[in-house]
Amino acid sequence: MNIFKEITFADLFTLLNAAAGFLAIYFIADGNFFLASLMLVLAVGADVLDGTIARILSSGKLGVQLDSLADVISFGVAPAFFAAMYINNPITIIASMLLVAAGMLRLARYNITDQRVTFEGMPITLNGLLFPLLYAVDVFVLDLLPFDISMLLFTLVLIVSATLMVSSIPLKRL
Repeated sequence: MNIFKEITFADLFTLLNAAAGFLAIYFIADGNFFLASLMLVLAVGADVLDGTIARILSSGKLGVQLDSLADVISFGVAPAFFAAMYINNPITIIASMLLVAAGMLRLARYNITDQRVTFEGMPITLNGLLFPLLYAVDVFVLDLLPFDISMLLFTLVLIVSATLMVSSIPLKRL
């Protein structure tokens, strides 16, 4: 099988999603959480476009697998690494590992079930918006407070997001 013949136009956006997720991780490791946030939002945009284009033009089996692999990077590992490095606390690191595991479980369930009209549990893609938003709230709002609740807030969001992803709550697809 020539893999390059299997790649569709939508898959290019999936690869952009993965690249943005990788760059988010790079910027996190470099301590630049602002650029990491921008890369996560770019990954969300690429993910939305790849899904939209795939539904219009149809996508092959390769695209479904690529999408989940890219989503693990951009919306599982990158947000978890973001929280772990930004807060740098053992409890947050453990909650970050929980987010990665829950994200993988959520995507695996999606791949083996027919969830085209409704989702079961929170889509992992939301993490690509939640953590940049949480970072912005921390920088522009919470830093004004006389006490620090960043660790509590990030850890709570990690746990709630992980729980919602593996939940059986039905959510309509937008």
